[in-house]
Amino acid sequence: MQFINTRPDQRAKAISLFLHQHGVTVIELPLLALVEKPLTVAERAVLQSIDRYQVVVLVSEAAVKYGLARLATLVKLTEMSKNITWVAVGDKTANYFNQTWQQLTELPAPTVTFPGEKRAQNNEGLLNLPVIQSLGKGDYLQVWRGIGGRELL
Repeated sequence: MQFINTRPDQRAKAISLFLHQHGVTVIELPLLALVEKPLTVAERAVLQSIDRYQVVVLVSEAAVKYGLARLATLVKLTEMSKNITWVAVGDKTANYFNQTWQQLTELPAPTVTFPGEKRAQNNEGLLNLPVIQSLGKGDYLQVWRGIGGRELL
């Protein structure tokens, strides 16, 4: 059996290794690469005003990686509002947020909420979380995603 792994290099390794260990021939053919793009002036302003947001949604490990790294250059993580609710698409993204936060500051990472059931760790699961459902007029939500990522969220 042959498997063509089209995931980006950084994300292909684990599945390729697993398949190799189980006797599958893997052809790695990444169809895209995840790279950091410079932020626009408007995007920088949004990150700098993060304290006005009630919820920040983290849709992927890449969004966390690039988002937190950039945020740390624009604001002091130690002075950020504790009123922000951090929401992740799933447990892997939440755990990655915690690890990345710990690399950037001595402070304990904020609690990250995510859908508890694996099968609900998707757009619909995010939208059904009580913290999202309770948002009202005048509340602000920020979504950390890449270009083209989860546009329908």
